[in-house]
Amino acid sequence: MKRAKAFTWKEIAEVIDHTLLSMSATRGDIIRMCDEAKKEGFFSVCVNPCYVGLAKKELEKSEVKVCAVIDFPLGASTTKCKIQEALACLDDGADELDIVSNIGKLKSGEAEDFENELISIVEEIKNRNPETIVKIIVELGHLTDEERRKAAMCVAESGADFFKTSTGYGPRPTSIEDVEFCRKTLPPRVKIKASGGIRTLDALLGMLEAGADRIGTSSAMKILEEAKRRFPE
Repeated sequence: MKRAKAFTWKEIAEVIDHTLLSMSATRGDIIRMCDEAKKEGFFSVCVNPCYVGLAKKELEKSEVKVCAVIDFPLGASTTKCKIQEALACLDDGADELDIVSNIGKLKSGEAEDFENELISIVEEIKNRNPETIVKIIVELGHLTDEERRKAAMCVAESGADFFKTSTGYGPRPTSIEDVEFCRKTLPPRVKIKASGGIRTLDALLGMLEAGADRIGTSSAMKILEEAKRRFPE
C-alpha cells in the first residue's frame, strides 16, 4: 500500500491484524472475531496460542491469516521455551508469529545475547516453515534512543520479517515518532507493525504515513466503521 494516498475502507481493512489477547477471551469471543475478520477482510486475526487451532478452523477457506503471539507479553521466558511455543503454534496452523523480545537483556547491556536469541528463534521457525512471517515485538516505551537503535539492528540481523513496536501492555502507546524512528533505522526489507494504543482511524493513518506496513489493534471494528464513513467505495 502506497503512502500519502486516498484509501478505500477495504484497503484499511487489509493492513489490520484484528487482535484479541485478553486473558478473559472466550471461545465465543474468538469465533466472533474470526467471523468479523472474514466479513470485513482484515489481514489476520491475532490470538493467544491456545486459540490458534480454533481460529484456523473458523477461518478455513478464507484468505484471513492466523497470527499467534509468543511469550506474550513479557518476553522473559527461556529461548528454548519460546522456540517450543512457536513451533507448537505452527503445528496448530499459525501463519504468522509475533514474538516478544527480552528487552531486559538489552537494558542489561547484553545486546549480543539479545540478538543471538532472536537469531535462534527465527532460524528454528524458518527451518520448520520458510513461509512463516515472523515479527519481533520490541516494547519501545521502555527503551532509550540508543537501546531502540540497538534493538532495531538486532531485529534486522535476526532475519525477522517485521519489527513490531509494542505488546499493548507497555508504559505508553506507540507514537508516530516511534514508527518514524524505526523506519529510518531499519533496512527497507524489514517491515513495521505498529501496535499499542491505536484506537482511531486518524491514529492508524498517521502510523501508515510514518512508515508502518501493518497495524495491530483491538479496536479494528471501531476503526473500520469510521473508515467506511470517511472512505466509501
